[in-house]
Amino acid sequence: MSALMQKENGTWYKGRALVVTGDEEDKRELMKLYYDAQTAGHTDVAKMLQALKKNYLWPKLREFVSNYIKGCAKCQESKTRTHPNIPPLQPITPRSPT
Repeated sequence: MSALMQKENGTWYKGRALVVTGDEEDKRELMKLYYDAQTAGHTDVAKMLQALKKNYLWPKLREFVSNYIKGCAKCQESKTRTHPNIPPLQPITPRSPT
C-alpha cells in the first residue's frame, strides 16, 4: 500500500490518486464527470468506486458515491419496480338511497 505524499504545490497523492481535500461541491463535480456523463452509463457503486479510485481519493469515498447514486433522479426513474403496489380488487357497489 502506498503512503501519502505531498507535492510542491500543496496537493496530496496516494500512489497515483489525487487526494481531494475540497468541499462537497468539488466531489459532486467529479461525480458528474464520472457518473453523469453519457459515456459513463450510470454504473453501480462498485464500478464507480473502481473508476474513481484510479485517479481520486477522499475520506468516506464509498459512502459519498453510494449516496450520490441513490439520489440520482435518472436512475430512480428508470429503475425496475421489484415490489409494485397491487391493491386487491374489490367491486365498488353503489349505495342504495334510503
